[in-house]
Amino acid sequence: MPARDRLRPAAQVVPYSPIWPPTRLPGCVGWIDCQETLTQAGTVTSIRNMVSGVDWTEAVAPPTYEAAGLNGRPCMVGNASTMKILSTEAAAVAPLVGVGRQWTATMVIDQRGTITGTMFGFGSDAGNTVRGGFLAANSNAGGVLSGSMVDDSGAINLTLNDTHQLSAASACCVTTVCYGGQLRHIVNKSFFGGLIPTPTGQMTPNRLGLLCRPRQTPDGFTAGALGAALFFSRALSASELLGIHCALMGRWRIAT
Repeated sequence: MPARDRLRPAAQVVPYSPIWPPTRLPGCVGWIDCQETLTQAGTVTSIRNMVSGVDWTEAVAPPTYEAAGLNGRPCMVGNASTMKILSTEAAAVAPLVGVGRQWTATMVIDQRGTITGTMFGFGSDAGNTVRGGFLAANSNAGGVLSGSMVDDSGAINLTLNDTHQLSAASACCVTTVCYGGQLRHIVNKSFFGGLIPTPTGQMTPNRLGLLCRPRQTPDGFTAGALGAALFFSRALSASELLGIHCALMGRWRIAT
């Protein structure tokens, strides 16, 4: 073995290569992709989960469709007040239900305006307790990546506000991982912040929301742009996360 290799600590090296499509990885239950499933102009009234073939629809307040709005690639854009996509697809919601579940959620987003909001959330159409809001790109001079979870008792975990600020008016790939009791965030190819505790009690959300928090009366709307959303029913490894991020950053021309 060359001397230079013997001196390199193996524990500091996380091997990865682009992973695409995401269905190559076990546990992929959701894949919403504006490059794959959007052909309409005007508004996004329907977008397909590429894993299941189920269409997520919104007839009342659909997001705006932009053919080249996210680094020259297709995306959906909210208006910070009403626009959203909601889904009660059972297979996509199932990983969130129960105690101590593990899951991973990844998105390609672009901040716009000065309105804070939630890019991805989960809740219930039977009540106004917000079960969770994640990948919240707050569009304030670069913003902060944050996340929170609420169990059925109303207990909430500590909210993580990463010291790493998101670049102003810049697209990025972000992930929240739930390890079954702890959360962590990833921005592009960097892991930020420490693990934070999540509620240990029962969680029973029944729907997911894009560009909002999908409680009985949706709120937390954002004016940001969304290019893709991936959802896994397990906590991805560091090399898997970097592989997915590498692929998404290439597809949406996001600089490393």
